[in-house]
Amino acid sequence: MRKYSVLALLFIICMNSLNAQNWCGSMEHRQYLNKDNPQAAELLEKRFKKFNKIQQENTARGIKNANHYVVPVVFHVIHQGGTENISLEQIEDQIRVLNEDFARLNPDTTNT
Repeated sequence: MRKYSVLALLFIICMNSLNAQNWCGSMEHRQYLNKDNPQAAELLEKRFKKFNKIQQENTARGIKNANHYVVPVVFHVIHQGGTENISLEQIEDQIRVLNEDFARLNPDTTNT
């Protein structure tokens, strides 16, 4: 009886760890969008190229930091289709501002 209890407990732990590996669903959604809309995949590729170009420009300007980190970010915009919805441009602009702040490239770095 004890053997079956241990096996049942082990099974439950394994199942919970498998479910915990994929809790967001954003990657599946991205794959779904790319499959049905190849233009979305092209847009994502263009954004990666733009990111790499910015890194190269920063290196050319002498802005070097060996500690570059790429942090995957997912935005969940919850709205009812009204004025509370925000645009993709607003999200991208806020990410730009955050990146400048963390890299200390913003104009008011002397205040920090």
